Amino acid sequence: MTQLNAKELPDLAKVRGDFFGTLRTSSEQIARHALLAWDGDNVEGINVNLKAAQDTLHRIVGAANRVGLHQLGHTARQCEQAIIGHLSGPDIDLAICPGELIVELDMFVQASNDILQHDA
Repeated sequence: MTQLNAKELPDLAKVRGDFFGTLRTSSEQIARHALLAWDGDNVEGINVNLKAAQDTLHRIVGAANRVGLHQLGHTARQCEQAIIGHLSGPDIDLAICPGELIVELDMFVQASNDILQHDA
């Protein structure tokens, strides 16, 4: 096993700063995809936007946990799982975006905004 010295380890403040910059962009993307899915009028458009939100949430889960924001990572994971459940469920062929998904995604975006206002 290779040992790293302190100079080779990433500066936690830099890692957190990078995460906050990414979080701002990612939460805006999630909000945009949620709105497009909610306003969508065809199956493909709704599902593509939900999948894009899911992919963004998946990236946030790992990153949030790496910087110690475990609750945010947990919230992102719950949203991701809810989208997966919908996209693999019986309504996948219907042009609907469940309101419950939008509520969960909105709660994630709000939690992200709260963190950005207080911790960034």
